[in-house]
Amino acid sequence: MSPAAQLASNAAGGSIPGAGTQQFCTVPAGAQMVFVSTYTLRRWLTDGRLRRYKIGGRTLIKVTELLGLIKEVK
Repeated sequence: MSPAAQLASNAAGGSIPGAGTQQFCTVPAGAQMVFVSTYTLRRWLTDGRLRRYKIGGRTLIKVTELLGLIKEVK
């Protein structure tokens, strides 16, 4: 497991039951993981660069999508 994925797993609490091996993180944890502000990450969600998953009142992001976006920008 890559260090970024390991950090995401620790910061966000891991996976969602029934989602297979997908790892999810919250907006603050995702922002910290990729070193951007929460405002930037929320803008990416609004612009459609990232897909949001709502569970209750929480917005979650797939870690693989988040890291894939960062690789594109790089």
